[in-house]
Amino acid sequence: MIEKLKVTYEKIMDKYMQKVNLKKEQKEREDISGELLSLISEAKENLNAARNNFNFASDDSLLEYRIYELKAAESRLGYFLKMAKEKNISNDAVKILPCEEGSACL
Repeated sequence: MIEKLKVTYEKIMDKYMQKVNLKKEQKEREDISGELLSLISEAKENLNAARNNFNFASDDSLLEYRIYELKAAESRLGYFLKMAKEKNISNDAVKILPCEEGSACL
């Protein structure tokens, strides 16, 4: 009788621990998803700022810097979007904004 109770208790505890672990994993995924979406949103803002800076650059040396800044912003956003795709994370924030005429696009 005691052995049956032990086995039943162990089964119940195993199921409970599986649920607890599943909830922990789900919480961690949600945290990662939220952080990644936040980074994507920030990277999109940086890209838009870099596009605007590029469009208003007048000096040749400043233009070179603005090109570098624009390429860096594009690469950063591309990296975060790739991570989101690999982790099957989607949201309105993941959508890429349309390019303005005459500016660099992803």
